Amino acid sequence: MSTASIGAEDEETREERELIRKRRGLPGWRIDRGAGVYQEERQRYQRPSLVETGRHAGRSRVLLEGIEWSVMVGHIIKRDFFTFAVNARLSVILLSLVCTYLVTVSFWAFVYYSVWRVHQKCFHGFEASGLVSAFLFSVETQQTIGYGTRSPGDCWLSAALIASHSVEAIILDSLVLGIALARISHPKNRGRTILISDCAVITRRDGVLKFMFRVADMQKRQVVAPSLHAHLYIWGDGRKTAEHEVLPVSTQELHIDDWDRTMLLPSVVTHTIDELSPLFGMTARTLDYLGAEIVVTFEGATELGDMFMTRQSYLSTEIHWGHTFYNIVRRAEPGQTQHCVDISRFHDVEPQPGLDALPPFQLSARIVAQVTSAVPPPVLRENTLVLSDEGVVAPRDGRLFLMFRVADTYPTGQVEDVVVEAYIYRWAERTTQEGELIQYSVGTLLMSPKTPTLRYPCVLTHEICEGSPIASWTSQQAKRLDADAEIVVTVKGNLIGRSQTVTRTRVYPVVSIRWGNTFVPILGRGSVQSGLPAVDWGSFHVHVPLESCASRVHPHLTAAQRVPSFGDASRLSVHGG
Repeated sequence: MSTASIGAEDEETREERELIRKRRGLPGWRIDRGAGVYQEERQRYQRPSLVETGRHAGRSRVLLEGIEWSVMVGHIIKRDFFTFAVNARLSVILLSLVCTYLVTVSFWAFVYYSVWRVHQKCFHGFEASGLVSAFLFSVETQQTIGYGTRSPGDCWLSAALIASHSVEAIILDSLVLGIALARISHPKNRGRTILISDCAVITRRDGVLKFMFRVADMQKRQVVAPSLHAHLYIWGDGRKTAEHEVLPVSTQELHIDDWDRTMLLPSVVTHTIDELSPLFGMTARTLDYLGAEIVVTFEGATELGDMFMTRQSYLSTEIHWGHTFYNIVRRAEPGQTQHCVDISRFHDVEPQPGLDALPPFQLSARIVAQVTSAVPPPVLRENTLVLSDEGVVAPRDGRLFLMFRVADTYPTGQVEDVVVEAYIYRWAERTTQEGELIQYSVGTLLMSPKTPTLRYPCVLTHEICEGSPIASWTSQQAKRLDADAEIVVTVKGNLIGRSQTVTRTRVYPVVSIRWGNTFVPILGRGSVQSGLPAVDWGSFHVHVPLESCASRVHPHLTAAQRVPSFGDASRLSVHGG
């Protein structure tokens, strides 16, 4: 690398660090809650939300009305006083405690002084200063300092008053110490060491659309049983049920994919936007119109067993489409013994390479509609089903078939009870004898096998014969009569060992189905030692004309080629499904 290039990189690094330093100098900057930019935007543009972001991230913003404030606070103090006191501001707690002590000491001082004025034999040493002496006597009694020149006399009335005062002091001290200890050891402060990114992203990862945010733990002590939940709140125009019940808001849970619960390193937590996701088919414009808000909740326990939680919310304008989180994890260099994490860039995102610089609404629509030829990586307990990008029509043993390819990319397969369904949708308006207008027709395509075992990649076939909804496809010209039709193929299954259903759906316009083509062979025998077949995943979506496929014999893959890699379609990877 040239000296000029090194100097340019150093200058860029210095500018970046200077920008970070200035951002940390902002009044609203918090290490766990970012610079407060999104909080300012919410205030500037008056964007409503259920949960706050920025400095007071996680706090509910729901306004309770219809009852006087005094009545509501009184009810809370009466029914939940201890929790109310513990969660109050520290300044309020200290001021309340000081005032409580002053009031109680003054009250008993007035009582002692009044009794002394009537029965001077009940108290000694009040003659010098009167009320001041009574106040000091009250302090000595409440704090059990011990009596000196001021002392009680031989009087039943003084004995009863001092006994009552002592009992009241014990109760007050117990309450004060309980509130103070609970406030100091409150586990919610542990939640301030859990970082949740102040923005989220939606982009494709290995061709699969994902909603993502980042979490990290600043403490070296481990969180016990951490869990994450995400809920989507949708307002829009509300919904009216068949019984005329008005539902102003809809709440749906977003399933969180598996993530690193040890939290040794920052994790980008993902939600897969597939056919089972509430976000399926939505764009930035849709989320903005519906007034959508995604609330993320982190729950866990300290090593002492105290539960705590922290929250963050994302409005549609705080979800960046086509972006990824800035990489903040750095592997230890040779000679170093510790890996590094750049916490100063924890909340930062950057545009995903290869995407055009477009306005959010246009960019989100392009990302949602984007069709990639990627194959999902073999990740345990995630949706590893894949369908070919296109379908083909070709003869087999003298019979004509419509074909698609399906596979499970996880070694030996992790999806069981697989069911395949296929339908053809035709736009064909017709009027029934009763005058009903039917705009389209749906035909069921019986696929074989209907319940495949996806140990190996499998080609799904539908025979084009008499009785088939596409029996008219006797030639390529005949297929063109269905140019405006679509074929929908859905593959469903259950993850082994989990009660979770995964699905993969593809919509194939009939015009995109290739006539006279067949899928290239991608399966090799592999090695005897591994017991796993070798799969050329880079050619999973590839199909060629039938005459050229005969000469295309898939070779046995060597051990050097059997390297799992799903980032580059040109490389080969191995699995048994």
